[in-house]
Amino acid sequence: MWYDDERVIDINGYDSGGAQEGPSAWTYFDSVGYTSDDELSGCPVREIAASSADYPGQIRTALHNGYPERLFCMGNAALLKERQIMICGSRNSSETGRKLAFDCGCQLARRGYSVASGYARGIDMAAHYGALEVCGGTVAVIPYGILKLRMKSALRECAEAGLFLVVSEYPPMYPFTVHGAFRRNKILVALAEAVIVIEPGDTGGTWHSARCARKMGRRLFYLEGERPESIPQLESLGAVRLEVINDSPDLSVLYDELERGSR
Repeated sequence: MWYDDERVIDINGYDSGGAQEGPSAWTYFDSVGYTSDDELSGCPVREIAASSADYPGQIRTALHNGYPERLFCMGNAALLKERQIMICGSRNSSETGRKLAFDCGCQLARRGYSVASGYARGIDMAAHYGALEVCGGTVAVIPYGILKLRMKSALRECAEAGLFLVVSEYPPMYPFTVHGAFRRNKILVALAEAVIVIEPGDTGGTWHSARCARKMGRRLFYLEGERPESIPQLESLGAVRLEVINDSPDLSVLYDELERGSR
């Protein structure tokens, strides 16, 4: 559990596949870029075509001919222009791993980065909430239509404040598919400058994201948490270890790498 003011936030929860509470739950509205499709009529969902100046250029570059022709966004689409760091890991993570993800989110947001993740329970959700804890921006890329998302009330408030963005390449009522989940991972990695892996499971999407990071030339880092058995495989992919000092992740190696790369 994390505490935000007087609200108790359960970062173990994962909502997907349900109906959203309704368009009125979101007050962010931008009439520019709406489609005329019936399913978008009256809904606060913005469509960004690949030809638009608002479309993230790094996605086009990294995915070559495989980039989505359009992105559907709900929330503050300006966050797509921020520098992104992706955080990913197991849904069935330890409390130690979730705290590391939360602290990473806090630190990255304070440094001026937007935190990108997949809105799954465990590591992903902890990273989102970490950024929001310090009023930083965070982007959730989901593998199904935005109007299939059951949004937590705390995140609705953050979206209304311009701190949270949900992105999907699929039309608003598109259902979850396994293929969509793997596509989502590619989009997240393409969007980010670097990927931090925390407590990956034995199999699953985190490893796919790590392999995508290597293929796309993204810097890859890891925090051990309570899964030391994952270290050899992560390091075989070129992942760099981030140390934990006084129970807090030390991101100085990541910052140094990114600053060298931007010179």
